[in-house]
Order: sequence, then C-alpha cells, then structure tokens
Amino acid sequence: MKWILADCSPGDMIRIHVGAICHYGVYCSDDEVIEFGDAPLDGLNRDASKIFVKSVSIDEFSAGKLVEVASLDRAERRSRFSPKKTMKIARERIGEGGYDILKNNCEHFANECVFGRHFCELEEAARKSWRARPVLDVYIASFSEELPPLDSPLPKALLRAIKKMPPEKSQKELFAWTLLGHAVSKSLAYEPKNWKLKRTKSGFVSGIFRFSICTTDTAALVAVSQEPVGLFAKEIPAGEKELFCREVEERAREVYRQSSLKENALSLCGIYEGTPPLYLALCGDSARVALIWRYEAKMGRSLQKLVPAQKAISL
Repeated sequence: MKWILADCSPGDMIRIHVGAICHYGVYCSDDEVIEFGDAPLDGLNRDASKIFVKSVSIDEFSAGKLVEVASLDRAERRSRFSPKKTMKIARERIGEGGYDILKNNCEHFANECVFGRHFCELEEAARKSWRARPVLDVYIASFSEELPPLDSPLPKALLRAIKKMPPEKSQKELFAWTLLGHAVSKSLAYEPKNWKLKRTKSGFVSGIFRFSICTTDTAALVAVSQEPVGLFAKEIPAGEKELFCREVEERAREVYRQSSLKENALSLCGIYEGTPPLYLALCGDSARVALIWRYEAKMGRSLQKLVPAQKAISL
C-alpha cells in the first residue's frame, strides 16, 4: 500500500498527518467521511470513553491538512471489500466506542472497513519496540488464586500433553502455563497462538522467546526472556528464613544450561518474602534487568523485591 495525493473516491481509505502520527477514515463523499474520533490535534492524551465512530465532512476530517488516499497494490485490490460494502460497514459502526490508542484506534477501524482485518502499523511498531528491549521477568502466583482466562487459548498440543498427566499434576501444570500466558502477553506482547511451540525431549520450547517454569507445593513461577533463562524456587521451611539454600541456585543453573550453549550466566538469588516465602534463584543472560512480579487475579501484577540471604553466594 502506498499513500498518494489524489482525488478521493467512495470507499477509499484516507488519512492526514498530525505530527508524527496519522489519522484515518473512510471516504464516502465530500459531505461524509466516517472516522473513529477526531484527529488528535491536541495530542494523544484523550479521554477514550468520549471517542466514538462518527460521520463528518471532508473539511472537518482534514482539519486544514493534506488528505492522502491509499493506493492499493494488486493483491490488496483483490482482498479488499467492494467500495459499496466498505461504506456499508463504516456506516453501520457509527456510534461505536471502545477506543484504545494501541489496540482499537482509527487505523484499526479503517482497515476493518476496507479489508476486514484488525490491523494497525502503529500497534505493530509499538509491539516490536516493546519486544526488542532487554527483559527477564519472573511472575509468581499462588495456586489459591483463580487466574483470569487468556485472550487466546493455549496450544492444543500442549493441552493434550497436560491432560495425560495425573490429575493433581495436571491442575498445577495448567495453572503454571496459564500464568506463562499472562506473563508473555504482558512482558513480550505475544499471545499463545503466536508462540510457535515445539515439543522436544526435554519439554516444550518456543521458537520466538525463552521461558522457564517452576512449581512448588503452593505456587507457580515462570520466567520469560528473549535469551536463555533458568528458574528454580523452593519454599522456605519454618524457622529457616535466613538460611540460603545453595541447591536452589545450582538447580537454576542446570535449567539454564539445558537451553543454552553457554556454561555460565549472571545469576540472581535471594529470598522472596511473599506468600509463600521462597528461596528463589534465576540464571540468565539478561539477569541484570530481572524484575520479580506477584500476579493476582484482582490486582494484576505488582513489583516485588528479593531480600539477600545471609549466606547467599556472591554474584
């Protein structure tokens, strides 16, 4: 798709430039352009609850700026709706709300009317930038929590493997993988349907990110990163709060080595003083940027700290 300065035709996708961003709409006539909210002339910090799909004139839409028309290539012309259907879809959505600057904006709206696709280059650019940053996030959730459902289901092959496990283990595994789904969505902006999950001799691996899963008697922990990562945790026995368990770090390193050609990586270890209290160790190439999150159904994620143990191995 290219953008050109040309006369508008009914059913065209059109746009104007507002600083570094663009505002999109569907052209029906000079008296009728259907847009999702006004052009953000005063910036993006707007009350989304007051933004709706509406019909305006071409002069109101353009706000004095040059109007560009989408020039479609051959494949796009074949895949688009007819101009008549495009205008029908746009008109039927007048009054609709639910605006979100990244997930449901004017470009999403215009693409849905023309192609039937929920797509926005701004969103994709934001997601790419988000994924490119160094990240190593650990999420902890108690089995007593009821995690909210994922936006898309876990891969079928994974669910089949979990169902074959003994009932008690199966429940914990499903909980842990659901937690991983929330972690990957929040930290790396990938939904389960895009994980490119493969089954290997040592378990499931993703083709686009790295992860580690660990469960204790009462909690599930997951670590997500773009680089190899190892995670291990052990609940603290009563009366041993200040005794560091060397085994925990060694187990974390063992998990790391299974997914990396390197022998060593930075490690982070200490005491998590939440519920339950844990000895926790993390080994990974991005350990210097590691963050620990408590994940709860009602509160979402909250940042936690690891307390150095008295006999912790120096990093």
